[in-house]
Amino acid sequence: QFLFIIFSLLMPSPFISSAPKNVAHAFAAHNAKIASGRRMMAIHEGTQIRARHHGRSVSSNVMRKDSSGHKYESRTWCRKSRKTTVRAKSLAFTSVIASFLLAIKPASAESSIISSATELLNNLTTPKSSYHLTRILFLRFLAIVYTAAFSIAKFQNKGLIGDRGITPARNILNAAELRGEAKSARRKEWLEERKTYSGPNNLLAKYRNKILDSVPANMFRDKFWYRSDRMNRPLPTLLWLARDRNNLNPWLDGLANVGLFLSTFMLATGSANVLLMLGLWLIQRSFMSVGGPFYGYGWEPQLAELTFHAIFLVPMLSMNPFFGSHVSAGNTMGAFPVPILVICAIRWYLFKVMMGAGLIKVKSSDQKWKPGNMSAMDYFYETQPIPNPFTRYFHFMPKAWHRFEVWSNHFAELVAPFLLLMPLRSLSLAGGLIQIMFQLILISSGNLSFL
Repeated sequence: QFLFIIFSLLMPSPFISSAPKNVAHAFAAHNAKIASGRRMMAIHEGTQIRARHHGRSVSSNVMRKDSSGHKYESRTWCRKSRKTTVRAKSLAFTSVIASFLLAIKPASAESSIISSATELLNNLTTPKSSYHLTRILFLRFLAIVYTAAFSIAKFQNKGLIGDRGITPARNILNAAELRGEAKSARRKEWLEERKTYSGPNNLLAKYRNKILDSVPANMFRDKFWYRSDRMNRPLPTLLWLARDRNNLNPWLDGLANVGLFLSTFMLATGSANVLLMLGLWLIQRSFMSVGGPFYGYGWEPQLAELTFHAIFLVPMLSMNPFFGSHVSAGNTMGAFPVPILVICAIRWYLFKVMMGAGLIKVKSSDQKWKPGNMSAMDYFYETQPIPNPFTRYFHFMPKAWHRFEVWSNHFAELVAPFLLLMPLRSLSLAGGLIQIMFQLILISSGNLSFL
């Protein structure tokens, strides 16, 4: 689309006109040739190369002059439409292509060339699949997951990581602050030693040291970067803003309530912007940073990672669920699809999660997941954390059925994920349907929360 705009600006087409709030979807059907020093002109009357849109057509005869001063009549067809799907500049580019096709063929092949040009214009101006409806569905399902996650956080966090919880969040914050103070002290010692060094004294080194030693940089290091966990990873959490760490329960409830509001709004509207998704990600990371063993399960970082991908899937500020799907009145930016790179990143994320779940089973020392035994599902339903009303029926199925469940699990986790990366739409759809059916079976067989 960007190259089309540049090309049309460099080569403006005489075959298209525009009016305020309307795009003239028209091309004059004429053909001028120079052959054997003699000018030949062919006017294709009654032929219109038009884009297919709903609206009112208006035709007009226009007298034009070529470079040698000859006059000729050109019929221009204009179509006015309230809702257009292409821009005038893009049509200017396609008109150049169509006119070129008409010019290089003889008049005897007029009908075939006109049909070919029309097909070309339709291919260039008709919107392709842009994943806008898929984005709405994706955001709503993500909102359902977040609604469950923050509902659990609201009712359980005070008992787990609250002021009088099993592993209070203040202990993690205090330990991280002590590590940060130790790192800051070591940096100050290093800064004193650096004064005796005879390092590079060029302009770039001076400005670099000036920026790294500035007040904002020191504040960022002392208040965030140096405050890390036992694995030396920073702890991004909004709980650093709390003045009294002995009274974190209101903060835990407040973050959960804000997360519930954001996820419920996204579920109701099917839309989100960068600020909303960033808020969900920051609240989830705030709980993960101080959650200790209760937020150490795989699905917690998986949810945060998926939300980080979704930040680049939504508009910056607009909350229109169909933002970018068409050119609306007054919109000069044009239509643009959902970023395909983000879609590929999400598919890779799904592939990584499922392959990891499968490989950890076959690479373990547990023989119940390996050929020759395959008895893992004989005990799975009675050992999972919380059963549901259907778990009893799954458990008492025949042993042959349990063997089939193990093989099906390996297929869904080790083979089917490759279909998600296939470029063919039919294969990627098959991979998606397999994963959806697999997850529905897991949900029906036990209480796995939002896993």
